[in-house]
Formats: sequence, structure tokens, C-alpha cells
Amino acid sequence: MDNVKQAEIELSFIKKVIEDSKKITVDNGMGFILWGILGVAGIILTYADYYLKIGIGSLFIWIGIFAIGILYIILLSIKAGKREKVKTLAGDLLGAVWIGCLLASGFMLIIPLIAKEFPANITLSSILFVIGVGYFVSSTIFNYKWIRYNGYAWWLGGFLNLLFVFPHSQMIFLGSLLIFFQIIPGLVLYKKWKKEINLKQLNQ
Repeated sequence: MDNVKQAEIELSFIKKVIEDSKKITVDNGMGFILWGILGVAGIILTYADYYLKIGIGSLFIWIGIFAIGILYIILLSIKAGKREKVKTLAGDLLGAVWIGCLLASGFMLIIPLIAKEFPANITLSSILFVIGVGYFVSSTIFNYKWIRYNGYAWWLGGFLNLLFVFPHSQMIFLGSLLIFFQIIPGLVLYKKWKKEINLKQLNQ
């Protein structure tokens, strides 16, 4: 009898997760677009610092980029929490996954400050691998297979960054990933989100 009750509890939990997932199936994609734009801005500032001899240092530029992005996400989450009365388990999981990935990536940027001889390409590849994990997990929550392929692309970019070293290779790999597997997917999600919002307004 206890086994039957336990099975019913587990089934109820699974059902709740599935129902919650359906509620957030369409994300507005602004998080993806935001980090894509911040990443491109970081690349531009890195080149400007290098060629114009500004003297900030690429490491501090990227720490600043991450700090701005994380602060924006925190403020956005607080605002969304006040606006949305109903929270979903799947939504909480999605937020936790990406906050964890962003914090882990930010911590990796601190490593070169502690270990002076730590190779920059290993730092970048480690961050790309973490971002790939974020997309891989998100694909299950969103139920979008193409987001999982985004994860594969970030992992592949991380390996390519380790295998091939040529002038500006890190910025080329990162820039390509940000444009094709961050900003464009974000725009696709935003388009889907706008379409669903319009349909809901028509049905009201």
C-alpha cells in the first residue's frame, strides 16, 4: 500500500513539472539577446583597449561585462517576481540553472587573477563548456530540441578554441557563437513569444 502511495506521489510530481513546463514553453528570449549583445560589446571593448592602448585590460573588461549582466538579471528577476503572482517549478529550475552557469563563468574569470600563468584559452573554453550545459538543460525544460543543438555548438566551440590557435582566434570563436547561437536564437524565441502573446490577446 505504501508503494502505491509513493508511486502516486511521484506521478503527481512528474505531472506538476510537465504542466509547469508548458506554462513557460515560450520564453521571450531577452536573456539570450542581452548576453549576446553584452558579449559582442565585450569583444568590441577588448579590441578598442588593445589597439587604442587604453590600458584597462581584457580581463577587467570581461569581469565588468559579467557584473553588468548579472546585476541586470537580478533586477529583472525581482521585477518579474513582483509582477507574476504564480511561480512554476520549471521556471524556478530554469532561472537557477542559468544563474548557476553565469556565476560559475564569472568565477572562472577570477582564476587568472589568482594564477597569473593560467592560459586565457583554457579560461574561455571552460566558460563555453558551462554555457553549453545551460543550453543543454534548458532544452529539456523548454522542450525545444534546437536549443540542445545550441549546447552542442558551444561545446564544439570550446574544443575548437583549445585545438586551434591563430591571431584573434578566441574573439572569432566567441563572436561567432554569440551571433549565431545566442543572439539569433534569442530573436527566434522573442518572435515566438510575441506570436503567443498576440494569440492570447485575440482569444480574450
